[in-house]
Amino acid sequence: MPCGKGVWQDQHNAYMSYGPRVARTLNAQWQLTAYSGIGLIHSCCNIKFTMPDIFDRVNLQQDSLQWDFKKYVPDVVTMCLGQNDGIQDSTTFCTAYVKFIKDVRGRYPKANLVMLTSPMGDTKLTTALKNYISGVEAKLLESGDRKVSHYFFSKQYHAGCDGHPSLEEHQLIANELSGYLKKLKGC
Repeated sequence: MPCGKGVWQDQHNAYMSYGPRVARTLNAQWQLTAYSGIGLIHSCCNIKFTMPDIFDRVNLQQDSLQWDFKKYVPDVVTMCLGQNDGIQDSTTFCTAYVKFIKDVRGRYPKANLVMLTSPMGDTKLTTALKNYISGVEAKLLESGDRKVSHYFFSKQYHAGCDGHPSLEEHQLIANELSGYLKKLKGC
């Protein structure tokens, strides 16, 4: 459906987004935990909760049943947070990110955890996210977590509806991330 027609959900297709495309490229299983507008410490669009509040839920609502993390244990977890937060106080953002990653690590002790910049981020936000993520990674490495890393997308992808990536751009994003994950996992 063309941009601006129907309701906003008409222009969204999780199966065609970059994460599931990466999984198909790598012939890997995948699970997507996403909520439009969610942030790490600040969500947009009058959303009253953040990803750390709901990532452990079945239906991604605060009142939903808790997810059983033993039912699916990934080899890699990618985290793309910060777009909806915008530029924040770096100490506050980084402290929250470290805490969130430690929570994820507690649920998936053997997984590679990869922090991503937002593929939608403009130059100013991407610069801030690179600084935040680099600081978070350094802190976690310092604490002994050797399976945490980052990937910074090469450019801004925003040719789709409402400044989101187009279908074609999701494929380009998937190509970038697939290459990184192949190297990370040695395949």
